[in-house]
Amino acid sequence: MSDYGNEGGEEFECEWPSDNDNDQDMGGPEIEMQNTFYTAEDAKRGRPAEAIEMYETVIMLSESIGEEEVKYRFDSLKNIVVLSAQL
Repeated sequence: MSDYGNEGGEEFECEWPSDNDNDQDMGGPEIEMQNTFYTAEDAKRGRPAEAIEMYETVIMLSESIGEEEVKYRFDSLKNIVVLSAQL
């Protein structure tokens, strides 16, 4: 007798939404914007000029997405000002 209620010996298979996708829907401008933002966050200490370019890319991507992605745009602008002042 099983503690988990699977007494009949049945096996259940769980399908994740990405199992049937061809990984074409896994990109998109929102994901690219977030990845670029966090990559710039990693680069801002050691490579500030490169980080500024990445933050500018985040701003362009956020403008193409629309007004709902204000957080990344604001934080990118803030980091550009701070990094520019440090250079």
